[in-house]
Amino acid sequence: MFFESKLIKTDVTSVRLINGYVLAGIGNFLNVFDKNGNFIEKIQIFDGHKIHGIEIDEPSASILLYGGCYMQTLTFDVGALLPISKLDHQQIKDWILTASWLKNKHIAVVVMLNKLIIYKDDLTRLKEVVCDEKCILYSAFICYDDPTEELVVLSGTVFGEILIWKVSHFENEENSPVLTKLEGHKGVIFSISYNKIAGYICSSSDDRSSILWSIENKCVHTELRRPVPKITLQRKIYGHQSRVFRCVVTDEFLVTAGEDSLLNVWNFEGELIRKIETHQGGPVWALHCKNDVIVSGGGDCGVLLLPLRPNDTTCTRYTPPENQIAKRIGILCGDSLVVVTEEGALYHLSDSGGWTKIGHHENLKSYNLLQISPCRKLVSLSGYHGEIYIYKATNDTLELLVAAKTDPESRIYSFHWLTCTTYLTCQHGGLLTLWCLYGNRVHPVTTFDLPQAKDLWSSAACQASNGRYIVGDRRGNIYVYTVTRRKPVQVFKRAHNHLGVTQLYNFNDQIVSLGRNGNMKTFSTGEKLVQMSNEKMPFVWLVALVDRVLLTFSGDSFVVWDVETRRTLFEHVCGGGHRSWDFQKKENTMKFVYVKDRALNVVTYDAKKLNPVNIVPGFHTKTINALQFVKLSKNRFVLVSGSEDTNLRICLTGKDYFSSIRTFKLHLSSIRSVRLHRLDKIGTFEDYLMFSGGGRGQIICWKLSLDPNNIGKSVCSEENSYYEKASGDELSESEIRIMDMETLECADGLLLFAASSDGNVKVFQVCRNTESANYRMSLLTNLFSRPKCVTRICTVRTLGLVVLIAMSTDGNLTFWEVSSLLQNKKPITLFKTLNRHQSGIAACCHKLIKDDLLVFLSGGDDASVVLTLFRIENNAEGVDFVTVATVRDSHSHCACVTGVFISGDYFLTTSVDQKLLVFKWRVDEDKLFVEAVDRYNSAVADVQGLGCDEEDDCFNVFLYGKGVEYVRCVKSIT
Repeated sequence: MFFESKLIKTDVTSVRLINGYVLAGIGNFLNVFDKNGNFIEKIQIFDGHKIHGIEIDEPSASILLYGGCYMQTLTFDVGALLPISKLDHQQIKDWILTASWLKNKHIAVVVMLNKLIIYKDDLTRLKEVVCDEKCILYSAFICYDDPTEELVVLSGTVFGEILIWKVSHFENEENSPVLTKLEGHKGVIFSISYNKIAGYICSSSDDRSSILWSIENKCVHTELRRPVPKITLQRKIYGHQSRVFRCVVTDEFLVTAGEDSLLNVWNFEGELIRKIETHQGGPVWALHCKNDVIVSGGGDCGVLLLPLRPNDTTCTRYTPPENQIAKRIGILCGDSLVVVTEEGALYHLSDSGGWTKIGHHENLKSYNLLQISPCRKLVSLSGYHGEIYIYKATNDTLELLVAAKTDPESRIYSFHWLTCTTYLTCQHGGLLTLWCLYGNRVHPVTTFDLPQAKDLWSSAACQASNGRYIVGDRRGNIYVYTVTRRKPVQVFKRAHNHLGVTQLYNFNDQIVSLGRNGNMKTFSTGEKLVQMSNEKMPFVWLVALVDRVLLTFSGDSFVVWDVETRRTLFEHVCGGGHRSWDFQKKENTMKFVYVKDRALNVVTYDAKKLNPVNIVPGFHTKTINALQFVKLSKNRFVLVSGSEDTNLRICLTGKDYFSSIRTFKLHLSSIRSVRLHRLDKIGTFEDYLMFSGGGRGQIICWKLSLDPNNIGKSVCSEENSYYEKASGDELSESEIRIMDMETLECADGLLLFAASSDGNVKVFQVCRNTESANYRMSLLTNLFSRPKCVTRICTVRTLGLVVLIAMSTDGNLTFWEVSSLLQNKKPITLFKTLNRHQSGIAACCHKLIKDDLLVFLSGGDDASVVLTLFRIENNAEGVDFVTVATVRDSHSHCACVTGVFISGDYFLTTSVDQKLLVFKWRVDEDKLFVEAVDRYNSAVADVQGLGCDEEDDCFNVFLYGKGVEYVRCVKSIT
């Protein structure tokens, strides 16, 4: 058996910048990228162990990698960094905390037991020095100054102290005394950094603080030669909400990063210069700074590259002439501004800051609205008595195009540009009027009526296909109109609850709505609008969506948030959203203008300099509990994964590439199970029903339509959801989890079995609603197994019967004959219970050898794998599963067995111990024979299971847990 790791997505535990390249330790692989994120090379380093450190000696063109108790040296081409080739490998007895290259190509290593070991470049041990104060370390830093030939070790202990001790490079000492101690932390020290030019030592701890220690002589070697070294606590900094894992001192700044996913840049006075959200809420595990560039690796399996220095954001304040007070503003296509004052005066402000008065409208003095068309060439002004003025931007000025009045002459509550030639107005009584602009004239096309309710006031509108118009109101309702009817043809009541709809957009015939409740909803446009997704954002007041960049207000700040990377790009204190404002994104330049204190404020910033570059895109931030895949072609798969982070992700993967298609965050709690059921193929699309279940007893039904030729056109929509709230003496819904799911086709559609932590197996009927065309789930019955958590379920269809096998935390198999669910005749019967494990069963798989002969494979919390041969009997007395033979393996794995797969000749198992084992099996005269074949050690931690696709010559295996690894297991090598 030959194993080849095609792809791994897991925690990034080490990063390094060199010669315009980014080196990243992802699992047990060293990955090389250029600064644009292009993949260059990947090399497997350790066998199942993560790379925790990368040290580079540029003069000798050598790289040292270490992780756990292992070290590996490599060499590279200085000019191109390629090719990289392995040199020497070494395993030691202690856990390595840090290492450093010395002159003469020697290597210094500090291990967890407060020892320093010096090696030659071929990793031959030269000497070992032990600190007099023996203790457990969590971090260390080696200060090396060539002229002194001394090594100063900064040791971070579990007691919150930094021990400073010194080692001579050439003297044959065995012990070294502690020269001084730095005390100030109240927790474990996770990281230490030192910069000779700045003259500071920095430390970070699990007490959420970072401390800047000042060295009087700047050089720590010089300072330690004094009788009483003077290294003082200069400043204690708090800027993180949880543990601070990494800190780096540069020549001018201090950089800290932690468990809260924040990366903070400080000056040496303790002022926060930049606050950057990095890894989707996942911890920052690795950090490196060089030449004003920061590279970070995180718990979301991603690598980011970002500038160290703060962005040169310009903020300019303008006051209208003639003591006018700015009331409403907008940005025009040429970056100039249009301003309406409280006196009704209209001004044009050029990009250079020159004011031009365009006109004055007395009837707009007390009340006016200003809206900019999508092309930003037209400006509309609306008034209290139905006045509408439309101006056109030409030659750095504005010309009046239309002056009109509505009938009736009532207040225009809202004005919505649909296109650059059509707009919608809302007036008293909920009267909506659709207008069309022809040259310098406007014509009413039709009118619509908002349904009677409190606050009859449209708040957003857009145009859909087939002559339909989508309108949102201040009460959170969404209405669909056609030009032939005044009343809405479709209504989504309280789509964004009572807080209202803020914006509606049409993106490629998909309607996106934003609301004041923090939700972003997506609708497909077929014969009717169908809700596809409802995504909860980390902000409440959503106001606009520009090129997948979300604009929001949070408190008194304006926030620009990236939807794809789920990261704040820019934040500016403006006083809040109850003011006139506008935003424009043009290539890499973003402009935000707003009215505050009677004046205009213009903020411009360069997004290219500000935004992090995704060298490696992020993935799940927590453990993946469930994974299903669809094979598109050889080495090309679509993965559907559910995680503890409550995200459901759909990704495309293959050899050396991985891209995210969609991410859904609709689950209230952890996703424990995902199930795919293939539907009939329609055209080029392959349709699947997808079920995701987890905490709070929640199940969501999705429809996934994949286009194998163009995955980007694939569509996933939410069809239905189930969420049963318990009451009375029942278990509260927070204690109920959906652990596993299984589907079964029946005459009326589909049956869904859901294993629940309360001991029940819930049975749902899934069928298509003829009116809405959506799939719906309805609960048929509960099968109560026993007062134990049901961990796994599967169905066996043979001899005209359907048998449901449920597994639980007591190690038992429970057999149900559920054929009646397909026939609606006799009741469901429980006919057998068998014990197979000492504790919970975490994985199962089965294979029918004959119609009456079944091989059942299970793995449990007791670290054992059990292969059972059953003979299925169906007679007048009923169905029975008779045990013919059993093989138990309790020694191959040393932790809970979480994944199994069985084929005709082989079966595969995986465990929390990160091993993938391959066995051969056969049946001979009702006896089972099992033979161990080979094993593979994965760097994916906390393995929760495996997905497997068998080909003629190999297995395509996906191991998932804290990340995912795609391993190709070749059956034989020719």
